[in-house]
Amino acid sequence: MTNACLRCRAPAKINFFLHILNRNSNGYHQLHTAFQCIDWFDELEFRLRQDSQIQFEGPLFAGKNLVIEAALALQELVPEKKAQGVCIRLHKSIANGAGLGGGSSDAATTLIALNTLWNLNVSTIELNTIGLKLGADVPFFLQTQPAIAGGIGEILSPIQLPSIPLLVVVPPVHVSTEIIFQHKDLPRKRSIPENYPACLDQDYADLFPKNSGYSNDCEKLVRNLYSEIDFLFHQLTEFKTPRLSGTGGSVFILFDSLAEQQDAKQQLSSQSWTHAGSGFHLHWGKTLISNTNTEIN
Repeated sequence: MTNACLRCRAPAKINFFLHILNRNSNGYHQLHTAFQCIDWFDELEFRLRQDSQIQFEGPLFAGKNLVIEAALALQELVPEKKAQGVCIRLHKSIANGAGLGGGSSDAATTLIALNTLWNLNVSTIELNTIGLKLGADVPFFLQTQPAIAGGIGEILSPIQLPSIPLLVVVPPVHVSTEIIFQHKDLPRKRSIPENYPACLDQDYADLFPKNSGYSNDCEKLVRNLYSEIDFLFHQLTEFKTPRLSGTGGSVFILFDSLAEQQDAKQQLSSQSWTHAGSGFHLHWGKTLISNTNTEIN
């Protein structure tokens, strides 16, 4: 694939619920959650180099650059003399620190793309093993459909869900997953509800309602720590039941129809906090039946 270029879209995700069952001795938490991707994407371009260098063009990261780490992890699987290089361009759109999994999705997309571009033929099982070392959410983004997740997020049971209209709102705050999971007030003794579904039907209006025992165990703590997120819950309750994605800070609501979504959009347009410059970002979109969209040039 000399001079080949691979362009990919890396989707964000939402958590319909998040239960924290306990904390392992290594500091990781045992979770019970459900993931589905949404139509909000980062874009990545992978261009094959004639040497073995990995070049990255994109935003600066305060912490680890999971895109580079994913590329290096794959490169280590081949002998040094046969190693190939790549120039990676990342166009970032998904908000950081919002519980939308943007960094994990970028890492998973890098693994999938370079496995193809470098013609490595690494198995899905091997990719999942590499992905888990990069982040607990990465294995989900290596899958092709929504999933129930257990363990630290890596034990996945694929499920079928429809495309659901939604609104995702990202407040002007960055929520650290590490800080939330280490906080003394985070509940850690949740049990899986007795009505845990072996599979999910298409009646998503009743998908994990809070009165059935499905909710986000981080919600109370996050709302107490961040007034902007608590504000969103109060504002969005007028329309539908707001939900926190992951550890936050994004808050989303699901709609029963496009007409209901459009009606909410019209009503919210008159509220000043939804206007440009307020610091809040609104994404009107939908969930995805499958995860990725890749184009090869």
